[in-house]
Amino acid sequence: MTRGRFAEAAPAFLRIMPDQREAVLQITSNAADPKVANSVSPSKAPGIAILFSRAYRARTVLVAVPWFLMDIATYGVGLFTPIILGAIDVSTKRVGVIAHDFADARRSAAIDLFLLFGFLVGIWAVPRFGRIRMQVTGFAGMTFGMLLLMIAVRLSNSSAGAGHIPLVFAGSILFNLSMNTGPNSTTFTLAPILFPTQLRATASGFAAGVAKIGATLGVFVLPILKGKCGVPAVLGMMAAVSVLGLVVTLVFGHEDTE
Repeated sequence: MTRGRFAEAAPAFLRIMPDQREAVLQITSNAADPKVANSVSPSKAPGIAILFSRAYRARTVLVAVPWFLMDIATYGVGLFTPIILGAIDVSTKRVGVIAHDFADARRSAAIDLFLLFGFLVGIWAVPRFGRIRMQVTGFAGMTFGMLLLMIAVRLSNSSAGAGHIPLVFAGSILFNLSMNTGPNSTTFTLAPILFPTQLRATASGFAAGVAKIGATLGVFVLPILKGKCGVPAVLGMMAAVSVLGLVVTLVFGHEDTE
């Protein structure tokens, strides 16, 4: 209707609001009025630059940056969980290389079950507590999960025996559960809520594109970082990414987006 296509808009309105039939038909009948047509029909479709205008700049940051940061962690840690577990050495048994890899894969699969649990919790929690609140909580949990893993790495390098193993699983589970309960259930839903109808597709596409840049960085940069600086550097980077996501959401998020 904002493009002056009243006749096409009327059936959609009537399906959604059948009790407003008279009002819809009255609006449709004004399609021939040039004043009405000129008032609702934009001269041209808005471009992507409008996302960075004063009116929408903060919203654009909110929908794009946390998603970008989350995808660095999601794809980086998610794809390389077995490698990270192997590097921390969560087993006290000395076995062959192949048996060791299979053991790491099994542990990774068990930990990844909490990705599913996180989504199930998110289905209940996000509508109940709100997107912004759950996104903040999720990033906070991801941060603490990485901190637990960093402590586990330090303990694994000391003479603490197998005392670090519970921390490895606790940190990994907390990270996966928090990620899918929070930002992985909220980031992609913000643009349709924050932007008007004519900008929703543009904002959603831009945010998704920025997020996939983060995913690419997670996939290709983390193995390089691990090879050059070790697992502690990877975990520290993931903790920093999670903190940044938390801060950006707190600064730019508003409860009126719920």
